[in-house]
Amino acid sequence: FNGYILSDTKHSLRKVAITFDDLPINSKMYRDTASRRRMSARLLKTITLNKIPAVGFVNEKKLYRNERLDDGRVEILRMWIDAGLELGNHTYSHPDLHKTPLHVFKKDIIRGEKVTKGLLKEKGKTLLYFRHPYLHTGRSLEIKHDLEEFLNDRGYIIAPVSIDNSEWIFASAYEKASFRGDVQKAKRIVKAYVVYMKNMFTYYEKQSKDLFGYEIKQILLLHANLLNADHFDKLVIMMKKSEANLRRRVLRCPQCGGTNIYYENALITGYKYHCKDCDYMGALIIEEDIKEP
Repeated sequence: FNGYILSDTKHSLRKVAITFDDLPINSKMYRDTASRRRMSARLLKTITLNKIPAVGFVNEKKLYRNERLDDGRVEILRMWIDAGLELGNHTYSHPDLHKTPLHVFKKDIIRGEKVTKGLLKEKGKTLLYFRHPYLHTGRSLEIKHDLEEFLNDRGYIIAPVSIDNSEWIFASAYEKASFRGDVQKAKRIVKAYVVYMKNMFTYYEKQSKDLFGYEIKQILLLHANLLNADHFDKLVIMMKKSEANLRRRVLRCPQCGGTNIYYENALITGYKYHCKDCDYMGALIIEEDIKEP
């Protein structure tokens, strides 16, 4: 991913990529398109005000109402693109690979490209990222490698997660409380949510130090929901409390210096980078952090 929040203290340099699953919006209570658009607008306002180059992962099934494409829900994806953000494929219907035959799962991936790919193409962008629903990558290495090869052939970069969490539980409780008008309960849930997410950061940052000896560049999983629409700003404050700065990571080709770089899976070597400008391919790449204005 090309966007991180940095927290540069005397002791460590913290970086995290922000990703949101289940676009256009994840809501059980607010089913009308107008409410979903308002939620999305609030979330996008916080993202853009803080210059966070987030990635949103789309389930295109959510774009339909009564089996018909809803233009208002499609417009939510346009709002993300117009905000300068990336969109990724999260499959069409969010199937579980551990419970779904591989050939069926592949068809669901392809079906989940149709609208998103077209919207990105309108802006001269490409659908690059894919994230597995439930983060399930296959019950066997054979299935995992088969799917990786399939995704690679379709030009996808697999989007992993390093800070997994149960944010969705807080989101569900918050939406129910808000829908009932229980303001005090909603406030308690928000307070607990921020504390919980702070503890998640602490836990995973400690894990990275224990495993690697330093704090790795983290990838945070969140969801596009009412809780984050209303209170993502509080998470941003939590993540930036150590005078963090936003930066954009650029990958440069070691051969020509170009930035048109794609990550490709290689079953034997593990990974490789491919420069579309000069056709360089290899594991060596130049990483450059550019401070956002």
